Amino acid sequence: MRERIYLTLVNSEKIPYTSAGFAIIEGRMREVLNQGVTVGGLADFSINVPNPLSADPNDRANRVATGFTFTGRLAGAVHFVSIAGTLTI
Repeated sequence: MRERIYLTLVNSEKIPYTSAGFAIIEGRMREVLNQGVTVGGLADFSINVPNPLSADPNDRANRVATGFTFTGRLAGAVHFVSIAGTLTI
């Protein structure tokens, strides 16, 4: 995720400190987490994107976007199976 966001910062002329800019960052986060779901590592996830208008003025002045978070649930794996059954004639 760090690499994806870093490459976006480096390869973009500008990511604005606006909802649209924060949506770009969210999109990169979502891409990586969706890959986790696709390969079976994650069952699901959610992302929290801060409101850029509520940002600390010092963060804004320093051009630091903070407050992005995510949670995910690992898919886990089956290692053993227990089956009960009955056969009758």
